[in-house]
Amino acid sequence: MVDNLMMIVGYDKNMAIGFEGDMPWKKSLPADLENFKNLSMGGTVIMGETTYKTIGKPLGGRKNIVISRDPNLQIDGAMVVNDVQKLTSADIEGLGVVMGGAQIYRLMLPMVNTIMATEVDGEFVADTYLDPIDMNEWQEVKRHHHPADAQNLYDFDFVEYKRATN
Repeated sequence: MVDNLMMIVGYDKNMAIGFEGDMPWKKSLPADLENFKNLSMGGTVIMGETTYKTIGKPLGGRKNIVISRDPNLQIDGAMVVNDVQKLTSADIEGLGVVMGGAQIYRLMLPMVNTIMATEVDGEFVADTYLDPIDMNEWQEVKRHHHPADAQNLYDFDFVEYKRATN
């Protein structure tokens, strides 16, 4: 089992996370992209094959793990895993950051203890949604509001959730 996993996800008011292989708001929130880079740099990013193909290359400055059903898939600069249950803390360098897509979030949510969410104040055309998260299992511990500005076209909040302990 892996101890050091966090999920980073951005979603709109309807839990939309994707449209045609990109974020629904595209690149209109550079502060969100910068936040992702700051949180993940020096660690390990964990993504699905579709997310990897959308990016097109391993992310620099981080160990890359790609989860795929294809047992023959090989990617230069990335570790390919066919079964997340076989991931161990030894596979993760630094903080492990689960970065999507929807199937990977669904698969790995039970394994993470922190969700770093970008909650975008808008409703976008989308074809991919985050499954509902049982908020009885999570506690909001930090929220920082960012109003829209010249670079970031929408209001949004960075929110940190920790798994609730009973």
